[in-house]
Amino acid sequence: MPQRRLPKSVTALLKAIKRGKARKDSAPLIIPYSAGTITKMDAFYPAFKLKVEAMQAALTAQSDSTQTVIDTRQIAVWTISDFFTALQNAIRRKKFPASVRGLYGLDVSDAKIPKLNTEDDIDMFFEVFRLCG
Repeated sequence: MPQRRLPKSVTALLKAIKRGKARKDSAPLIIPYSAGTITKMDAFYPAFKLKVEAMQAALTAQSDSTQTVIDTRQIAVWTISDFFTALQNAIRRKKFPASVRGLYGLDVSDAKIPKLNTEDDIDMFFEVFRLCG
């Protein structure tokens, strides 16, 4: 028994409507659609096409923004890590007392570089830097 395949995505629906409209526009004298269907198709297709294109543009912009956030986060991690490496080296060379670590939210006796695994870790250190400088 034959089955009717319905579109499973907005893009597939747009393609199906476009094919149906093209079939109607290029049809001979016998058009396989009713007058009501033709009217609905002619009215619905342009607005739907604009909405789908706007949706695809927004998705592309979102993807671009996501990549920017990923790149910026990595630069932030490197910057904070480099700062704490330099700070720990300066303390080891006795340029600063160990008590300076406390100003940056670190344990005064801890000579390790802090872990920056989450967004909260990064945000916390940026807030500390903002308050210090």
